[in-house]
Parts: sequence; structure tokens; C-alpha cells
Amino acid sequence: MQSSKKKTRVGILGYGNLGAFLHQALCSKKYTKDWDVAFVWNRSSKVLDANLIEEALRLPEGPLPAALASWLSANEVDIIVEAAHPDIVRSTYSTILAHSRYFVTSLTAFPNMTEAYQDDIAQGKLIIPSGAGWGFADISKMGQLEQLHDIHIEMCFHPDALKLQGDALEKLASYLSQAEATSPCLIASGSIRDLANTAPNNCNTMVGLAIASGQDDAFDRFSGTLWTDKSTHNHIVKIQVKGPGGFLVETTRTNPAKAGAVTGSMTFHSFLGDLLRSAP
Repeated sequence: MQSSKKKTRVGILGYGNLGAFLHQALCSKKYTKDWDVAFVWNRSSKVLDANLIEEALRLPEGPLPAALASWLSANEVDIIVEAAHPDIVRSTYSTILAHSRYFVTSLTAFPNMTEAYQDDIAQGKLIIPSGAGWGFADISKMGQLEQLHDIHIEMCFHPDALKLQGDALEKLASYLSQAEATSPCLIASGSIRDLANTAPNNCNTMVGLAIASGQDDAFDRFSGTLWTDKSTHNHIVKIQVKGPGGFLVETTRTNPAKAGAVTGSMTFHSFLGDLLRSAP
């Protein structure tokens, strides 16, 4: 007997490792019998060609905001997933929220955006996945009840997985030039806002936890450090949360990852779980 439930239609922006994983998971129907892929977009159409994405699933040719606006004016979609880059979030934000809910994975876009995204979250229009952020819901509750004193996040990646800007590039080059260096190396430290600008592909977990806190000053109030380690491709995330009366929670998440990947293996499944939980 077929399900009478309305299908949840999903658009996917970005066909890198994460976008491809989500597309294949949705199409497999293992967990998603009531979900359909409405469209797939990637900056390079060659990637879509290589993955045999049929023309009927592709957005019209041209600049992405205009192509999206054209497609959305004629088609219905329930959720659009961004799995591309912070620049894509910024350029498509208002267009997408005028037509659909938006599931954003490149969270480092938000420290440099002026849109009232917390209002969009509260209204259910913007979906912030927990990704690699263990304790996401607990931090949200503490923030809501004004019990959250501090968050500090340490993240460590293999050098091949880092995509850096500014002075951090020089620190990474220096570390790589030292053949004898065997210990993890500190690449950058500071506020969540500073780190999001230093490593926009690597610090989405930090930004997500700051957003989860619900605090207006979270990007500047909470801090982090970014490390690199030649000896492992695992992604390490250490989260320290402080509350009243000496309350302290410290977690360490060790996530296996493929060489050079900015998203760890279990985080793919975390994103999929967050997406499934966001069904209308």
C-alpha cells in the first residue's frame, strides 16, 4: 500500500561530498520514502555531468540568484539545502526564504550577514543543523534560560583539510615546512567571528554552536582555537560549556574523515538526520 503522505520536495545547492551524499541518500529511499529531490545545482556543471545528473533536475543556466528566482516562481519546493559555500548563502538568502525553508550548512556566512536570521529560525524558515556540534540542544536550552556563561571550542584538522585565509596561511606553511614537527600546531585563536573569517570552510561547527546559544553577542563573546595535526585525518572537536555555580561540561568528538575532507564521516549522517527531522 502506497503512502498518502505528501512528498517533501528538496533542492540541493552544491554537489561536493556533502551535496552528493544527501542527494544519493534521498534517492535511495532507505530513510526517505516520502522525500523527493526537486533540483540539484553546482557551480561547475561538469560535476553534474560526471555524476549523470539528468537535465530535468538542473536549474536553468545563468547566475545562481536569477536562476533560482526563475525556477522558484514556477515550481514548488519545501526545503532548499545549501552544501556549497558561505558566498552562496549570502547571495541566495532572501530569494530562497521568499519561497521555501532554507537548510544551511555553511554557517560561517552568518557572522557577516545583517539579515534577522534569528527571527527566521524562530519562525521555522531557517534550519540550522547541528552537524558536528555535540550538545547543540543543551546549549540552546541554557541560552534560552539565561544559564549559559561561556562556550569555548577547539577544532583540529589535518593540514590537507584546512582552507585558510590571512595570517593563518603563513602559520600552516611554517608548520608544513618543519619535517620534524609531530605535535599539533595552533593555527588561529580568537572569537567565533574571527575564526569564521579565518577558516570559513572549517569553523561551521563553532558558528552553529554560537547560533544555538541564541545570544545576540555570541560571535564575539564566545571563543575558539583552530589546530592542525599531520599525524591524523580525524576531525577533533572539543567543546567546553560553562554555567552558573561552577557548572562545566567538556566533550571531545573524534570523527574519522577521508584525506582532505572538510566534513567528517559521521557528520554526513548528522546532516541527513537533521534534514529528516526538519520535514514539514
